[in-house]
Amino acid sequence: MAVFLKILVILGIVLLSILGIILLAVLLVLFVPIRYKANGSFKDSKPAVTAKVTWLLHIVSVVYTLGEKNPLIIKIFGIKLKSNARDTVPDDFDDDFGEEYESVSASSVPARPSKPIAEKAEDKPSITTDATEDVPKTEESTVNEEVHETPKPVNSEVKTENAVDTNPESHKEKDAKSESPNKNFENQSFYVKIKKYIEIIKSIRFKKAFEYSKNKIFKLLKHICPRKLYINGEVGFDDPSVTGQILVITSALKPILGKNVRIVGNFEEPIISIEGKLRGHITVFRVLWTGAVLYFNKNIRKIIKMFREV
Repeated sequence: MAVFLKILVILGIVLLSILGIILLAVLLVLFVPIRYKANGSFKDSKPAVTAKVTWLLHIVSVVYTLGEKNPLIIKIFGIKLKSNARDTVPDDFDDDFGEEYESVSASSVPARPSKPIAEKAEDKPSITTDATEDVPKTEESTVNEEVHETPKPVNSEVKTENAVDTNPESHKEKDAKSESPNKNFENQSFYVKIKKYIEIIKSIRFKKAFEYSKNKIFKLLKHICPRKLYINGEVGFDDPSVTGQILVITSALKPILGKNVRIVGNFEEPIISIEGKLRGHITVFRVLWTGAVLYFNKNIRKIIKMFREV
């Protein structure tokens, strides 16, 4: 009995440790942030981008470099995973394969006996025709053939039923009569649906759902957006007005982008030279929580149901 209890205790400890490891892994995935950073530049019409994503003290890292043969590199515990790129095939692979295939097929398939040469028409025996073919036709036979070939009269009623109306205007009128009610019904149903959609959008429930989802989505975007952003560049175009418009746009976006964004205009020569860096992180739990809150909201579910019923 004591041995049985010890075995149960050991099994319980093992199960609890497994459950603890699974719970720890789930918590790490949900709450440990995924960090990302990127460096980029555009000089002399040549872009250069390097992006890196890491998770859990660089245990998992993904690096992407623009312009490399293998731009994507994935590492787990510092061990590089094999790339999914296809192995290069030599140029003469298809030719060698074709020659081997022809030689094997020629050797494996037995040679068929050649067909005998067709005999000449002169050597073939002539086929005798019946004696009746040489007999000339009489007048009575020709008259009988003409009588058999004369078509039978057709009733006028059958003609009227099977007659085809060659007037195109009548066909158009019939098509218009047959299609007009269907088209009117389709148009009516389409306009009715549009009216129902407009009524749903104008409803108070839709406004509440829109305001609630807008706030949640903006908070999520604020969480996903980079925490640090540095942009330094010089922009110039042939048309000075375009350069001025670009500077106006960048100055308008400065409260959103921050003070670390600096774009200088060059009105003397066309030039585009930009360097930038960004860094941020994303938490999986925050993304899943926002999606769950939006999905289980009473107003949003009611609006989705109303749209489906239309």
